[in-house]
Amino acid sequence: MTPARQILDWLLPVERWGIAVLALGVGVLAGVLYGWGHAVPMAGLAALSAAIARIDGAHFTIPDLLVLPLAVLGLGNTALGGEALLPRVMAMAAVGLVLWVLRAGLSALKGRTVLGLGDVKLICAAAAWLPVELLPAFIFLSALSGLAEVALGPKPPGPVAFGRHLAPWLTICVLARPWLMAGLLGVN
Repeated sequence: MTPARQILDWLLPVERWGIAVLALGVGVLAGVLYGWGHAVPMAGLAALSAAIARIDGAHFTIPDLLVLPLAVLGLGNTALGGEALLPRVMAMAAVGLVLWVLRAGLSALKGRTVLGLGDVKLICAAAAWLPVELLPAFIFLSALSGLAEVALGPKPPGPVAFGRHLAPWLTICVLARPWLMAGLLGVN
């Protein structure tokens, strides 16, 4: 079975329709808020994030086949906004390196995998969408919702599919970027 076929099989037909409707809604909202040039990349962000959240929540995996186009769309959206791509690519690499070292260190310390490699790749893709100043807020909000899942979930808590929290928060943070920049950083 091809990876693309497996991804489709992991999503029920009703979920595929729901993802399409969500993508359309986010695309229209992005078009109204930021200009119609951003509608397609933002719709893609919503679709890919929803699929990642669903698949990671059910199967504890984040397919590279969804993360790579997410990163490419993020860089495309960045270019559409007139921002330089080199700082974003450098941020993606730096974030990846830091998280990979953190993952390796924590895994060695705990004797088990603490942060999945798919989560690391997803956060790197997020750096294509968000300025580096917003990455801590994005990770904090994702971690907060993951902690809420542990606190409110069945006892004893099992592993947490962190991508299920990262993906939707990425879409929310990208949509709310101007307000987050103004509120958290005082930047207009």
